[in-house]
Amino acid sequence: MNTRIKYLGSVALAACLVSAPAFAQETAESANSVQGGLGDIVVTAQKYEQKLQETPLSIVAVDANQLQSMGVESLSGFDAFIPNVSIGGTMAQGNAIAAFSIRGIGGGASGFVTQESSVGVYIDDILFARPNGALLDLLDIERVEVLRGPQGTLFGRNTAGGAVRYVTKRPDFNGVSGNIKAQVGERQLANVSGGLNVPFSDTLAMRASFAKKSRRGYI
Repeated sequence: MNTRIKYLGSVALAACLVSAPAFAQETAESANSVQGGLGDIVVTAQKYEQKLQETPLSIVAVDANQLQSMGVESLSGFDAFIPNVSIGGTMAQGNAIAAFSIRGIGGGASGFVTQESSVGVYIDDILFARPNGALLDLLDIERVEVLRGPQGTLFGRNTAGGAVRYVTKRPDFNGVSGNIKAQVGERQLANVSGGLNVPFSDTLAMRASFAKKSRRGYI
């Protein structure tokens, strides 16, 4: 009997002189619908905050509420809601090897963990240079941005096809808050995840999140 257990965790610590900005609600674009309220969507694809409508890029931004309503818990299958994007992968050595393709350019699911993809995956602007493990669970996510087309000017390597950006939630200075989620399913599936936000002062706050996933193997 094989049992697979995965732990994910993140801790964010912010110290600044102003409150963290609040992002307006973002709307998902899919093959069957056009994004609405473009003037209200705020993205940081160009390294600074700007309205999606004013961004001179081919970009799709989906926030946490939209991801939850679509039932998306990881990027696997997320491509069903984004035109010109294909997301797949293989399983090797217990980790998902991602295969991202944007407008027909990409790769990564060859089974070689050292292979680099033509679609860059970023977590808070930190590059995931290898496809091994890039199909991350969407834990404590503020939004996901998909930039279509070459992004070498802004992001450098691994972005000939485009870029996928995980943007995690920032610490909140407005008060203590938290959440927890549990899930059970077939083959003894047990998932639990949560997060905690604690402000220490007007200029210092911390946000921590965790997740545990386990499931009995087929054999």
